[in-house]
Amino acid sequence: MSDITKSFGEFVTKTSFDDIPPEVVRVTKNAIIDCVGVTLPGSREEAGRIMQEYALQIGGQEAARVIGTTIKTTGPLASLANGVAAHVLDLDDVNSLLIGHPSVVLMPTIMAAGELSGASGRELLLGYILGFEIMVKLAGLLNPGHYEHGWHATSTFGTLGAATAAARILGLSPEQTQRALGLATSLAGGVRRNFGTMTKSFHAGNAARAGLESALLCRLGFTAHAEILDHSMGFLDVFGRTTDEALAALVDSLGNPFELASTGIDFKRYPCCGGVLAAVDAAIAIFQNPRFKLKDIEAIECGENSLGPQILVYPHPRTSLEAKFSLEFGVCRALLDGRLGLEEFTSEKVDDPALQELLKKTRSFIHPELENVRLSAEDRAQRFPAIITVKLKDGTVLTERVDDAKGRWDNPLSQEEVFDKYRLYAGPYLKKEQLARSLDLMDSLEDQSNVSELMAQLTTRPAEGKS
Repeated sequence: MSDITKSFGEFVTKTSFDDIPPEVVRVTKNAIIDCVGVTLPGSREEAGRIMQEYALQIGGQEAARVIGTTIKTTGPLASLANGVAAHVLDLDDVNSLLIGHPSVVLMPTIMAAGELSGASGRELLLGYILGFEIMVKLAGLLNPGHYEHGWHATSTFGTLGAATAAARILGLSPEQTQRALGLATSLAGGVRRNFGTMTKSFHAGNAARAGLESALLCRLGFTAHAEILDHSMGFLDVFGRTTDEALAALVDSLGNPFELASTGIDFKRYPCCGGVLAAVDAAIAIFQNPRFKLKDIEAIECGENSLGPQILVYPHPRTSLEAKFSLEFGVCRALLDGRLGLEEFTSEKVDDPALQELLKKTRSFIHPELENVRLSAEDRAQRFPAIITVKLKDGTVLTERVDDAKGRWDNPLSQEEVFDKYRLYAGPYLKKEQLARSLDLMDSLEDQSNVSELMAQLTTRPAEGKS
C-alpha cells in the first residue's frame, strides 16, 4: 500500500500562502482575471442562460452569486452556472500538460467556496494554486494516453482539482480532504465526443459543482475511500496507466516546483480550441502580407501534428460551436477577416458563402516537420504548431509557421495585455466603475478580506431580463 492520497491530503492542508512564490501568485491572479472576464460574455450565451434558468428553477439557499446576473443560489449551483458560462466561448485559459482548461473549473469553485465560508483573498488564491497543482500533477501521470482515449481532462482531473481547492478553502482536515478526493473520483467524467456542443462547457461547470459538493459533504462526515490514488480500481487505475517510477516521484514533486511555475498557463486571444491558435496566428500573418490577395487564392494547406485531428473534428462545421473545433474554419475566417473574435463565431459567419467557397479550397494534413514539436521533452507539455501555406493563382506561395501561439506560457501576453483582454470582454457588461473596481480587486486579491465586494461588482442585469 502506498501513501499517495495521504500525502496529498497533508500537502493541501499544510501548505501556507507564505510557501507560494510571488510569480505563482501573479499568474494565479492573471488566471482569475482572465477567466472572470470571459465569463461575463459567456453568461449571455444560450448555454449560460439555460444554466441560469436551471438555477432559478432548482432554487435553494441564496448563498453564492452567478456572475453576470443578479441571481444568488446555492454554492454548487453557482459553481455549475459560472463554470458553463466561463467555458462556453472557449476563450478561457489552457494548461498544455493537462491538455485542458484549469480556470473554468477552479475559478467558479473558489468563488462559491469563498462566498460560503467568508474566505479571504489569500485563501482563494491558495485554493486555486493547490487545486491547480493536484489537477495538473495527476494529468502529468496519465496524459496524453488519458486524453487520447477520449476523456475530457478538464472534467476528469478538474473534478479532483475542484475538490482540492474547495477542501482547502472550507478548512477540511487532511483525512476529510482525502475522502473528498475519493468522492470526487466517483463524480469525475466527461467524454470528448461531446465537443462542439453545449455539453463541453457543462463538463467544466459540472466538475466545479462536483468538486465543491465533494468537499461540502465530506466536511459533514460523508465517507469515501481515503486512499483513492493508491489502489487498483481507484482514480489512477481506472482513468489511465502510469509507471512505478512516475508514481514514486509524484509525492516529492508536489510544490517542487509548483506547476504554475513550470508548465504554467496559456492565455487565449481567440475564442476557439487551443489546437487552432497557432494556425490562426499564421493565417493572420499571411493576411497582413502585402502580396496576399484574397480573390486570387487557389489553395490553402494547413499542416498540423497528429494531436490536432483528434480534437479538431469538424472540417466543415455546421454550427458556431462546431466551428470552435475546426482548423479549417479558423484559418479561413482569419484569411477572410484578418482577425478571429467573437463576431466570427456566429451562424451567419459559418453559413457565409465566401467562407464555404474558401473551405472547398482548404485541406489539412499531418505535416512531418511538426510531429517532433508535439511533445516537449523539456516541459512535457503538448503543443499544436502549424504551417499554413496559401497558394495564389499567379504562382505566389505564402507560408507561415508558428510553433507557439501568442499567449502560450513560453510566448506570454504582457501584463497590460492581460488587463486589456479583461477590459475588452468584461467592459460591455459592467458599468465603467464596476469594470475598474473589479479589476483592482482581483489584481490585489491577496489584500482582500473576503470575496463579497468583488462578486458584488460582477453583478449585472442581463438584457433578456432572466434574472
